Amino acid sequence: MTYYNQLSCLSAEELQAAELIGVTESYVIRKASVASTAAAVDDLTVKRLYVTLMLYGLWKQQTVWDVAARFKTSRGFLQNLLTSAASFASSILFFCQELDEFWAYQDLLGNFVKKLSYCVNMDLIALMEIPGVKQGRARQLFTAGYKSFQQIAHAAPDDLVKKVKFMPYKVARYIVASAKLLVTEKADALREEADNLVAMPTASASTGVEDTALELSDWSQNSKAPSLTADSQSQGSAVTS
Repeated sequence: MTYYNQLSCLSAEELQAAELIGVTESYVIRKASVASTAAAVDDLTVKRLYVTLMLYGLWKQQTVWDVAARFKTSRGFLQNLLTSAASFASSILFFCQELDEFWAYQDLLGNFVKKLSYCVNMDLIALMEIPGVKQGRARQLFTAGYKSFQQIAHAAPDDLVKKVKFMPYKVARYIVASAKLLVTEKADALREEADNLVAMPTASASTGVEDTALELSDWSQNSKAPSLTADSQSQGSAVTS
């Protein structure tokens, strides 16, 4: 009855999502009691919803231990499930980034992939980008007043030791050094992107621009020719008269 217990914990809006694919509370009860059901629901759909409920628990920032205990499964299975889901979401994000018509999904999926990968509050994701900083440490840093890796990069290890409880000086120095390295990498990436924007166009690109300019010039001259001819004809007829 694990399936039914987890399904019954959902809100009314969440239950509507399950009902849209045909998995209702009554359906789960009948399946559990090996009774015949009038509704024909694919077993794969039922299993996928069960796995989705596991991911949904992690998405709501419940610990792996709690979710594993509720669903009576191993923590290793949950970790592998979360890694596979995050990897698949990243693939979808990269796919959308390659197609201009899917531009609207890029920002939406970008935040979704980050939150799915870490399964924490969005405020902690910036801190968890620092190598070696996990959820617990990021929460400690956030509570101490550090909201981003830039603030960590400009902090002194002594300040971290004073503000964060039970943080050794060696760990604080490592976190600050990692944050500084992260800032440097992001700054270099931005400089490279800026250099590409202001870089001189290649020979092929400049040739294409010149060809376009010549075409526009020819078109402009041709469009003016009829008007000049008409003006000359009108002036000639006026002199004749």
